[in-house]
Formats: sequence, structure tokens, C-alpha cells
Amino acid sequence: MIHWRSWARRGKPVVKEFQEEFFCRIALVMDTFLDAKDVKARRPDFEAAISLAAAISDQISRDEYVIDLFAAGPELYQLQAGRSLAYLENVLDILACVEPCTEPAFQKLEPILLDGLENVTTTVVVLLAWDEARIRLLRAVSERGCALKVIFVGENLGDLSGVDDFAPGHQNLSAAQIFQGVDRL
Repeated sequence: MIHWRSWARRGKPVVKEFQEEFFCRIALVMDTFLDAKDVKARRPDFEAAISLAAAISDQISRDEYVIDLFAAGPELYQLQAGRSLAYLENVLDILACVEPCTEPAFQKLEPILLDGLENVTTTVVVLLAWDEARIRLLRAVSERGCALKVIFVGENLGDLSGVDDFAPGHQNLSAAQIFQGVDRL
């Protein structure tokens, strides 16, 4: 666009350039489902997953991203933060309230998550196990064209066959590794 005033002042052509700005949105999905018989034994894994979600939120909040946090349990938690929408403290407040859920909660979470995916560039999913409900969720996310990063928390997660179909770069972390600190994901 020609800037006429500057051209008149300088005596030579001056143009204004515009740059389109957009927000990169990242969805962070926190798995809260544990079998009722495993809640006590897997509590350290659950706490490690919460810590990992907090660390991921912290890193994302340092950049110019908008983060959509989703956690389903007895209550469905959803928060959009970043770029003056909400702050890291709000994300941490929600993560502090999340408790393990002994009933599968992906039925409540999936429709809400999938409705907002058209504006999300990447989905980071922190999982505590691998089963058919989780497979359906990852399949639905990947079918919508959203990049996917999957992180499993815990040991003895069983057969993870099929996860490479959705998230070839998935990672498996133990609670001890998370509490010691993870440099890269």
C-alpha cells in the first residue's frame, strides 16, 4: 500500500507493508481415567502426569500461543489461556483441582474437544493407559488434520500397538523420569 504522506515528505515512493497475524492454538488433553483397582498404585503416575501437563503449559505460555486445556473426570474442565485470555496461574489452578476418575470420561470430553479442533494446530495428549476409548479419541483428532503429540505416563502400560498410526513420535515416561525433569519432548 502506498503511503502518500511519506512519499510527499521524502520525495520518493514509500510503501506500507502489512503482515497477517494469527494465533497458534495448542490443545492440551489431560487423561484422568484410572481403573478403580489401580488408583492407589497409580497415584504417582497421575501426579506425574499433572506435573507434566503443568510444565507443558508453562512452556507454551512463554511463547505467543493460545492453549486450550481439557481434562475430564467427575467434572469436565476446559480453559483457554494465553495472549491475554487467561494466565498460567489459571491453568495451574485447574490442574490442582483435577482428581483421578474411575469412570471412563472420554465420552464427555471427545465432543467438546472435537468441536474446537478446526482452529487448533497441535494437540498434545498426556495419557495414563492405552485402550479402545483412547484409540478412538486419537483417531478422531488425527482425522481432523490436527498434528498430534502423545506422551504416555507410567510403567507397564501394556501393548501400545497402533499408537504409531496416530502419533509416530510418542514418548513413554515414568513418574520418576518426570519428577527428575525432562529436557525435551
